[in-house]
Amino acid sequence: MKKLVLSIIILLLGLPAIGLAAPGDKVNVAESFEATVLTEELAAPWEMIWGPDNMLWVTEREGSKIVLINPANGEKKVAATIEGVFADMQHNGLLGLAFAPGMTAKKGQVYLTHTYKGATKDGKDGFWAKIIRMDYDGQTEKLTNPVIILDGIPAGNDHNAGRLVFGPDGKLYASK
Repeated sequence: MKKLVLSIIILLLGLPAIGLAAPGDKVNVAESFEATVLTEELAAPWEMIWGPDNMLWVTEREGSKIVLINPANGEKKVAATIEGVFADMQHNGLLGLAFAPGMTAKKGQVYLTHTYKGATKDGKDGFWAKIIRMDYDGQTEKLTNPVIILDGIPAGNDHNAGRLVFGPDGKLYASK
């Protein structure tokens, strides 16, 4: 039994972090990398995606802002501050962001989701989410003209994923 356990341990130690190695394969399980702080002082960043303008687009869950970050030097620009966002717990506030198909560095539409507080059918305070669309102007690097796309999505005081993505079918998908 000791030989079996020892053989299994040796076998497991010989495997790379992902996948299986064939006998004689060279396996490099330790990769080195360098970490650099690009920017600081974001108010609970939630979503971060590369934009067509080669900037990092970040939603601030607690700050209710969409911030554009230059990956070369960490410079930040606020593209918009979203009104009516409710963020007091760890998983609510300004959450997901997705670029509409056809978005370019010059113009396009951006979809966002955020939580808010409102009355339920019985008049009690409740948590809700909405999806909004905004127009992007690459000249000013600003988002304007918010339009509510979907409102009254039941939300909770915790675990509101809020991720948005356009599928290959051109439809907007939202996680809950």
